[in-house]
Amino acid sequence: MDGAEEDPFVTLWESVAASLTGGKKKCHCRVVDTVFFQYDISSGRSLPHRWIFTSKSGMISKKKKENTTFEKISERFNEFALSNPNNRDGLVAIVEGWGDGAQRRVLNQAEFGELLASAT
Repeated sequence: MDGAEEDPFVTLWESVAASLTGGKKKCHCRVVDTVFFQYDISSGRSLPHRWIFTSKSGMISKKKKENTTFEKISERFNEFALSNPNNRDGLVAIVEGWGDGAQRRVLNQAEFGELLASAT
């Protein structure tokens, strides 16, 4: 995290994500799309760092770096969540923070859009 204190939970998740998506053998299990952000000290912003998901074949995979963008994240999360007719509240993402004052927030489309816009 370039000068910032590492959170052990985030470090663990990052290593799990790397293990699940690296190498020749893929892990066959279902996970929700998960995007890890990393603080970039030079820009003072948190940027998308790694995105893992379950492929159509049921394997855990990761998006290529060039596809791990705010725009692609917004498109995927909104399209996937809002296509579910049981999602009456229009919820699209769960955001888990870390560090001081960390909290979990469940966001609707507008809130998620505002969060991503504030990070760009």
